[in-house]
Amino acid sequence: KEEKPLLLTFGPRLFQHEKQWTNIFSVLKKKISFAPLWGSRKAVGYKNADGEFSWVDFDAKCPKLADFYRKSSDPLMIGSACPGFYDFYEEGGAQQGFPHLKHQNGETLQKSLELAKESQLEYLQLVTWNDFGEGTMIEPTVEYKFKFLEIVQKFTGVPYGVAELELVFFYYLQRKASRAAGTAKDARLDAAFKALATLEVEKAKALLEQKGKK
Repeated sequence: KEEKPLLLTFGPRLFQHEKQWTNIFSVLKKKISFAPLWGSRKAVGYKNADGEFSWVDFDAKCPKLADFYRKSSDPLMIGSACPGFYDFYEEGGAQQGFPHLKHQNGETLQKSLELAKESQLEYLQLVTWNDFGEGTMIEPTVEYKFKFLEIVQKFTGVPYGVAELELVFFYYLQRKASRAAGTAKDARLDAAFKALATLEVEKAKALLEQKGKK
């Protein structure tokens, strides 16, 4: 397949007519892959968009997602997997809230991942990394700890588990303490970060365990 830059729009919202998108893309020298939110390809123009991407299915059994995967014949289809949805819009006075999707201690995320695998998707979006305002966070929390990340680890088949996740958190706590102490530069933590980023787990562990040693 030809490799092209990918552009997604969470909508369309402002530009809602095909002619507008045709005009927008007319200035590009190279063709891109473009996809709006599910159910919106017609609005931006079939000639402008290669497909669509899904978002949150507010039914834990994922019927809307299953229907999207089954019926789509677009050249580009991007699925989604979500741990839950519990927004703070109404409580925060921003706007009316959306329906809630219970996290079910990881079962909601597990179900959407299994459906994606069964549907043999080529592309899958994790919804989302750290949107705490919508309760879709996969990042560690007090309530769920590393639960969602562990599920993603298992799904992707990486050779890492909760121990490695705890090591990253251990690094975070040390970095936070270092900055609180006014340390502008910490070579040990810089080296630990680099080791973690390059998946040198044992090296990172050894560096982090040096704290307090003489």
